[in-house]
Amino acid sequence: MKIRTVTFFKENNSGAVLQAYALSHYLALLGNDVEILNYDPFWSGRIKDSNSLKDRVKAVLLYPHHKNVGRKYRLFREKFLSMTPIVRSVEDIEELSDCDVYIAGSDQIWNPYLLGCMDDIFFLNFTTNARKMSYAASYGRDDFSEEYLKKVAQLTSDYSSISVRENNFKTALNPLVGQDVECVSDPVFLLNAEEYRRIKKEPKLSGYLLIYTKSYTDDIWEYARYIARKRNLKIVDTSKIFKKKGVNFVRANIGPEDFLGLIDGADFVLTNSFHGTAFSIILEKNFYALSAGAANARIESLLEHLDLKDRQIIKGANFEISDIDYNKIVQQRLKYTGMARSFLEKSLLGLRDN
Repeated sequence: MKIRTVTFFKENNSGAVLQAYALSHYLALLGNDVEILNYDPFWSGRIKDSNSLKDRVKAVLLYPHHKNVGRKYRLFREKFLSMTPIVRSVEDIEELSDCDVYIAGSDQIWNPYLLGCMDDIFFLNFTTNARKMSYAASYGRDDFSEEYLKKVAQLTSDYSSISVRENNFKTALNPLVGQDVECVSDPVFLLNAEEYRRIKKEPKLSGYLLIYTKSYTDDIWEYARYIARKRNLKIVDTSKIFKKKGVNFVRANIGPEDFLGLIDGADFVLTNSFHGTAFSIILEKNFYALSAGAANARIESLLEHLDLKDRQIIKGANFEISDIDYNKIVQQRLKYTGMARSFLEKSLLGLRDN
């Protein structure tokens, strides 16, 4: 079948790009012809960049850094992702050649606070002869309004199957749609460690603790220094452009391949990122996850699914460093990934039969 996925993948963020890669790659492994809809809401002009003097000055100063990082992401997309021509509107999509299935997801494509609206394109609200479904589409919040849920139910009324990423979203949406909503894992769990090791870039480092975070806090640094001292490890920081005192190496100019290599090569990972946590688990690394604000519910849910709740550091709680015995969570991992793969395979088989 010819499948188009509709998701975030243009942001220079390893989690966003790799989740898009994972879903399209897994669908291709199942024998499908897969491409990603080349759409970015920022192109539409609807989402505006900040125009403050401070942000303009910062953008100028950081331009060389962002240019270097952007190049790495552009090359990754060109190398590993099959994309449609650029589309900026529903009308552009309706002019594309036919496909058999559109899949909405994953990531927070159904979060109107993030996008400024309920984007018709991410809800597949356009004219097509293709069948429609969602995979791990996310709202990303807990405050579901009745109006929002009714609108989602309306926009997905012609979907052949619906799955979301958060269990609370499933529970809230289920009574309003005419089918069972499934809760499935983030797409990165569809692939095994060897699939990612094939595309990683080996770091020229060894014996290190990796800090991977999108929101740097003092407690992350304090825990990193404590663990590194206890385990005799260097500290590698990906979140700062300039080296903080006590950090041995800074690796801020990284793309997706660098990200995978740095996690796979680490002796320990300290993160408050969902995808930092996810890839630490997939690549079977020792890690700790710290409180992550808005992303915390996603991390907590993931750790609970895999019986790894003790890997979350609660600020102020007693803390002792320990290693993870991944052999003890084999069954939980198989169940977690198996449910997602089963959903996709059964959904697509049902479409073939029809």
